[in-house]
Amino acid sequence: QLRKDLTAAGYQQSSYTDAFFLTLVHEFGHTLGLQHTFTSATMSTAITRATTRGAPLAADDVSGISLLYPAGGYAASTGSITGQVIGAANGAGVNLASVVALSTSGVAISGMTRPDGTYEIDGIPPGQYYIYVHPLPPPQTGEATPANIVIPADQQKDIFTANTSFVTQFFPGTQDWTQAVPASVAAGNVIKNVNFAVTASAGPAVYAMEHYGTR
Repeated sequence: QLRKDLTAAGYQQSSYTDAFFLTLVHEFGHTLGLQHTFTSATMSTAITRATTRGAPLAADDVSGISLLYPAGGYAASTGSITGQVIGAANGAGVNLASVVALSTSGVAISGMTRPDGTYEIDGIPPGQYYIYVHPLPPPQTGEATPANIVIPADQQKDIFTANTSFVTQFFPGTQDWTQAVPASVAAGNVIKNVNFAVTASAGPAVYAMEHYGTR
C-alpha cells in the first residue's frame, strides 16, 4: 500500500532504490492490464528483469502498453510477426509458448501462443530480428501457473494449461542460433508463416536460479 503523498513530512519514507522503483513500475503495469513476460523487461519477474531506474521500460513493455492504449500512428510505425508452434510428433498446437523476436541491436519483443499454437507479435520496431520459441518454466512454489500468468479459458471456464515440455528452437528449425535466419521487419508490414515444429522434452533441469558475487 502507498500513501497518496509519499513526500509528506513526519512519516518514515519508503525506499527509493532501483528495486523499489522498478517494483512500483511493474505493479502499475499490472493495473494497466499487462501480464508477466520472460523477455527481460519491467514486466518480467525480479530475477529475469533487466531494466534500471534510469531506463525502466524495455521495448517489450512499450509494445505491450502501446497495444493496449495505442497512440496515433503507432501501429503504422511498427511491424508484426505471425505463425504457429506445433509439436513435431503429433502436429498439435502448443499452448502458451513464448515466441520472441530478438533484434541484432538487442531489442526483444515477445508474444505467447494461443491454445491452437498460433501467435502474433505486434508493435515490433523496424529492423532485423531472430525469432525463437521457448517454453515457460513450471510454476514455482506458491504459483498456480508459470509466473502467475493468467491462462486462457473457454466459455465453460475450462482452462488451457501451458505446455512447458519442449525444446527451445530458433527459426527456421534449429537449436543453434548461429544457423538461425533473421527476418526483416518493416513498418506497417506483417511477416507471416514464421512456424515452428518443436521437439518434446521431459522439462528443464534448472529453470529458476539466482547467483550473487562480490568484487
